[in-house]
Amino acid sequence: MSSEHPILSSKLFRRGVHDCPLCATELASAAPACSRCGCKLEKLDKILGLEGPHLKAVMDLTQLLGGKNEAIQKQISLIERQFPQLALHSCIAPCPDGVQPTALAWWMLNRGQNLSHPTWAGLLLIDLKSSQVTFQMGYDLSTFINRQKLEALLSECGDWFSLGDYAGGIVNFFQEFHTLLKRSHRHALETEKMTFKTLNRA
Repeated sequence: MSSEHPILSSKLFRRGVHDCPLCATELASAAPACSRCGCKLEKLDKILGLEGPHLKAVMDLTQLLGGKNEAIQKQISLIERQFPQLALHSCIAPCPDGVQPTALAWWMLNRGQNLSHPTWAGLLLIDLKSSQVTFQMGYDLSTFINRQKLEALLSECGDWFSLGDYAGGIVNFFQEFHTLLKRSHRHALETEKMTFKTLNRA
């Protein structure tokens, strides 16, 4: 594949820890359930249903985007063209009672009917009921995104949303997310080259 369409390889990075979507306890990436609260998909299935959603790039259950879906779709498509294994989504929806945005987004990614590679998927979820925004990622994608930088992006999102500009906030998030991804990919390639040179000298 040409250099214009790089393939991300999570093998270039060490696996990091992941947060439980319910209690935020750090988990190993392969943990079937949270050791603290017992969170697992089957628990959420009982609340949210056995049939997972059909995910789209832009999902607006509130009609707050005001017809600006195309700008979001365009930005997401730009990222997915450069990194073809990714599947990115955005959703504005009120969370069901008793379900946190992090848990809903995590469930949607894991139960999404049309995701062939959920470990490379990402979902930006805006919950108007709690005024919270979260971005949940599959395990492979998460190795490329610095947690602190992601939190900064989400805080920036909140500034846009507080002004009522939901479309602008979502577009800005994915623009900055794209920048983070490109920098991380470039760093990974440089690290791989240095490792290769070191091994050849040995």
